[in-house]
Amino acid sequence: MSRYHSVRPRNAKPHPAHPKPPAQPAAAPAQAQMEKVALERFNAAFDAIYKLRDGDLLDASIERWKRTLELFDREQKEVIEKSSEAHRWMVSPTVALRTDMYLQKMIERREKLKIECYAEAKEAVAQVMAELTAGADSLCPPKSAEPATQADSGPQADAEQAPAPAPAPAPRKGVPAEATPIAA
Repeated sequence: MSRYHSVRPRNAKPHPAHPKPPAQPAAAPAQAQMEKVALERFNAAFDAIYKLRDGDLLDASIERWKRTLELFDREQKEVIEKSSEAHRWMVSPTVALRTDMYLQKMIERREKLKIECYAEAKEAVAQVMAELTAGADSLCPPKSAEPATQADSGPQADAEQAPAPAPAPAPRKGVPAEATPIAA
């Protein structure tokens, strides 16, 4: 037995109760996944366009007018039950009629807005998805229509096509180099 304690860490073995999950290979995007992504992007684009065109304010206004008409309906039931007493209306029948007509116009306006937003969102998502699928499908540049020949490609073809450089004049023996300020 040694006098000193072992300072080396023990080999950590995985605990049998916690096995590692098997690694799953990355699958290529399927058509269903592409459709799901396109649908999510469409919904997000539709919501964004709808909010930009104040669709959320239109929805809130419609809800307010609906609550006003609900109040009139409750009052009308009370008046029918207690027909002998005089009743002071919170929402008069004339105001309720006007509110109902205005509410119908707002609902039609909202439906037209949704149709316009639907068309814009559809165009935007189609454009984005077309760009994504075009970029994902072509990993290499498009092929030329003409078949490549051996003479057309390679470093030899480049050398043949490029003009040869003019040969430099050979220095003559016995003639000194031109005088330059450095040589002088």
